[in-house]
Amino acid sequence: MELFLGKLGTNKETSIQKIAELTGVSVEYIEEQLKASWVKEDTFVPIKKIAQSNTSLKEALLQIPGILINKELGREYQLGKEAAHLIGYVQSINAEELEANQNKGYSTASIIGKSGLEKAYEETLRGIDGSEIYITDEKGNRISEIVKQDKKDGQDVKLTIDSNLQTKLYEQMKNDKGFFVVMNPKTGELLALVSTPTYDSNDFVVGMTNEQWKALNDNKDKPLYNRFIQKYCPGSTFKPITGAIRTNNW
Repeated sequence: MELFLGKLGTNKETSIQKIAELTGVSVEYIEEQLKASWVKEDTFVPIKKIAQSNTSLKEALLQIPGILINKELGREYQLGKEAAHLIGYVQSINAEELEANQNKGYSTASIIGKSGLEKAYEETLRGIDGSEIYITDEKGNRISEIVKQDKKDGQDVKLTIDSNLQTKLYEQMKNDKGFFVVMNPKTGELLALVSTPTYDSNDFVVGMTNEQWKALNDNKDKPLYNRFIQKYCPGSTFKPITGAIRTNNW
């Protein structure tokens, strides 16, 4: 979502306040962006990313003068809350990750898997941008090529997860605290894997406000905590056997 400064009209303050209420972005942040030195009357100023599926928010924003919504390529998780801990999410690379991945084609503008399968399969899912360095003459004609790197698309990863079953399991267990697994007993394939309470992976992609991040971190139920990758001491696993023996004896 972008703001066209010259089209905000005479009720600019009211429009900014409405945008802040709808998006969760502070009024101070919006005003700071609009006051940047590069902003002119005919400049579109980026304010907030919005998931393509969030049609109600887009429709509400487009009622405000000066709003422009452009399409941008990026992740959108269809099972945002339902599979957040399993799928994970991507975000901009940080300094530590950039240092750890030297000579792998990452830059300060790169996006990288932060958790879940996004992190585990980062090298498989990640595409590589094409680039080329060459020499031209004074007329812009290419003389010689110095180095060239072809674009490389990321590869698909196919899961055994049943999205319908994953959603049903989440809906049944979302108010509980724990992790829940559905497996195919014949093949061992995972059909559903849910950890609750949870978060929405899309919030990390479109950009999270400070209030949202604080609410997640301060939540006593720890929605960011991935329960199914932890180790737990099992209960009395022998009870089903003794129960079966007793049943047979009856």
